[in-house]
Amino acid sequence: MEELSKSKLLLRWKDELFTVKKNKKQKLIFSNQALNLANKIYNNYSLKEITPNIDILNMHIQLCDTIEQGGCILNKYRVNNVRYNTTTYNILISISNNFETASYYFKALLDYGLKPNNITFNILLSYYTDINQAMVLIKSMRNYNLQADTKTYNVLLSISSDSNKQIQILKEMQEKNIDCNLITYNTLISKSSDYKTAINYFHELKRKYFTPSINTFTTLLKRAITKQDIKELERLIQYEGIPVNASWRQIMKKKKDW
Repeated sequence: MEELSKSKLLLRWKDELFTVKKNKKQKLIFSNQALNLANKIYNNYSLKEITPNIDILNMHIQLCDTIEQGGCILNKYRVNNVRYNTTTYNILISISNNFETASYYFKALLDYGLKPNNITFNILLSYYTDINQAMVLIKSMRNYNLQADTKTYNVLLSISSDSNKQIQILKEMQEKNIDCNLITYNTLISKSSDYKTAINYFHELKRKYFTPSINTFTTLLKRAITKQDIKELERLIQYEGIPVNASWRQIMKKKKDW
């Protein structure tokens, strides 16, 4: 009965952290408020002699915005001897503030005897600025029996600012039968050097039966430079039936004030 009661309390702990996480995501509370609430929850269950598990640790770290905050959380849970998993390190890599710190936690993951997964590489890849070094990292995934996926190549496209390199990346995706998705095209649109290239990618995503989002249109609007471009986008977004948001209205105002 006692063990069953502890199991229920662990589930309640997770539920309370989930609520805090949801409220933070919906911007009902600030980051510091979320961490303060999570710390109070930790103290409350510690007084009840409930030992947290890895899921609770990871949910607590997910509330952090900085690696310094994450380090404080790890120190707090060390007294509980909670074992880390790959997800723990993925979170730490994601909140690292630079490439060196992210690389440190990637090495720590390996030293801890854990195996990285696609999420690990996709997050680490986002810290790269050199496209050639990033492609070397992707090739190293084979050492862990992993294969690059659509998300991996989307990150790679976001790093590249060379249109020829982007075409090469798309060609490699095609050769490896890796599907594009809406994010692929939103990324290509955002990296386009001019409106003509951007709108061509828009028409390509439509030919592939992807449904554009408001992010697609706001990114296109940033590339628009003539009244004709703007009118075309107003017509297209109306045709798609996509409600505009504050970002769209703000960019549109700047464009029309030219």
